[in-house]
Amino acid sequence: MSAIQPNYLFINTALGAAGISVSEGSVVFGSSTNVSPSIKLRNIKNLYQANGAAAVARVQTVTVTAPAAVGTDYSFQITQLIGSSYQTVFVSYESVAGDTAITVATALASVASTLISSGSIQLASAANSGTAVITLTGSSSNPLFVTEALETGSGLVVATSTAGNEALGVGSDLIAEGITGISAQPQSGNTYNVLVVNYSTDAEDLNAQARSVSGQLYVYYVTDAAFTTAIGTKLSAITTLADAGAAASVERL
Repeated sequence: MSAIQPNYLFINTALGAAGISVSEGSVVFGSSTNVSPSIKLRNIKNLYQANGAAAVARVQTVTVTAPAAVGTDYSFQITQLIGSSYQTVFVSYESVAGDTAITVATALASVASTLISSGSIQLASAANSGTAVITLTGSSSNPLFVTEALETGSGLVVATSTAGNEALGVGSDLIAEGITGISAQPQSGNTYNVLVVNYSTDAEDLNAQARSVSGQLYVYYVTDAAFTTAIGTKLSAITTLADAGAAASVERL
């Protein structure tokens, strides 16, 4: 099966439930008639909807208990997706005479901060303000990470105070990525919900042989609860009617 590049459609104003319809066998969003003429109702395979959101940095804490003895090992790891691969760094400290939970936490925070400064991990900070708690905060560009104590009974307790999330549908990010639309363009101040339409259509190659071509349509639209609901109900209904026995799969992420 051949594939074509996805199309991007941006809807910058609220449309309501009447904003989606069918015209000449193609789905119509707002006034963008036939935004992708090759998309026919019977060829829509599935739909995915996701709500847009600005990035929220994850915050995790590592609480230290007082050393049971000199030479107690305190170790945890931080794992994060950097680029296309996961990177893991190790933060470790061995207690010395006179250490308390606070001095151990301070030492561990210093090690983690060094790793951040060197670029080994993309956190905003590893903070400790004279307490037994280290506060790890994700960065605005890479908000998610996972912290794990290396051993049970290690004297470290890891907790998540803010789950965080990656940015999705942020206009300024889309502009920075160079994404442009077939109808409107992204606006920097908008945060868009996203509808992904996976479809296939028939085409002829240079030898006039029929082949199937698959593609995607990304519909970015401003927050509009009525329009979101209409997408799920209406497209599910029309694809069912147009291609009996091959109903669209509508899934909210």
